[in-house]
Amino acid sequence: MLTFDSVPLNAALFTIYSHAGKMFEEQVKSDPRTDYTQRETFNTAIWFIAEKAKRRGFLGLQTMSVDEIAADIANQITDRGEQGFESLLLDTSFYSILSHAGRMLEQQIRKDRGTDYTQPEAFKTAIWFIAEKAKRRGFVELSGMTQPEIARAIGDQFRDYQAYKARHPYM
Repeated sequence: MLTFDSVPLNAALFTIYSHAGKMFEEQVKSDPRTDYTQRETFNTAIWFIAEKAKRRGFLGLQTMSVDEIAADIANQITDRGEQGFESLLLDTSFYSILSHAGRMLEQQIRKDRGTDYTQPEAFKTAIWFIAEKAKRRGFVELSGMTQPEIARAIGDQFRDYQAYKARHPYM
């Protein structure tokens, strides 16, 4: 039976969640009489895997509850997850975090055609939630920053990048 013992404590969330998916897959194969397509059965199985991940002491999960971890694992398994910060290491540079946040915002804008992100409130709200995800991820470079400071940095970086793209349309 697979465990989290082989996964390094400083592993990226994507690695942890992928391993959790393999654990779930193994559980399903070893227990063919249980119907994991039932929502309650699926959620219970995922919750117990999330609890094991939390107990393992992964650095990226320290600030997360078992319920949050379970939701992320379930999203990964069911392929509902959007691009997030899970693929970045905790010691990723500040600029790389901001660039990744900008890509997340671009993805959100492309997917959510019903929201007018040129409106300041919609833009600020989207940035705020991305900043919250970045803060929750626990990046070393963001450890001394508040969520409003992170949101401001992401917004500034995104606007600068959009202005650069406008001046250089071949990008």
